Amino acid sequence: MKFSLLAVGQQFDYEGERYIKSTPLIAHQVDTGEQRLIPRSANVVSTDTPAVAPTPANTRIEADQLQAAFAELEHALHQQLGEEARFVLAFEQARQRFFERLGLTAAVSPRPKDHSSS
Repeated sequence: MKFSLLAVGQQFDYEGERYIKSTPLIAHQVDTGEQRLIPRSANVVSTDTPAVAPTPANTRIEADQLQAAFAELEHALHQQLGEEARFVLAFEQARQRFFERLGLTAAVSPRPKDHSSS
């Protein structure tokens, strides 16, 4: 991350040493207290940041919402690409893998009636 993104008082590592940001451009080395001018664009590693960023609460989606959105995607693709047998088969296989990967049962999507004579 960039030095300018750190908050004053936040600890970070820069060029192998640990510092505390004391002003927008100055940091103090933790061990010696020595001041150092750090460029705003310097790449630093924050030691206060958790290793894994927490997932925002609003990214969770319910299974029925996911299935509805997928059905809309499927409908739009069928309108654009038609009912060519090769596309339909490839899409069905991809759809099955998609929902299996998520551990969900895919809702049956409505299919346009096939009026072709076979």
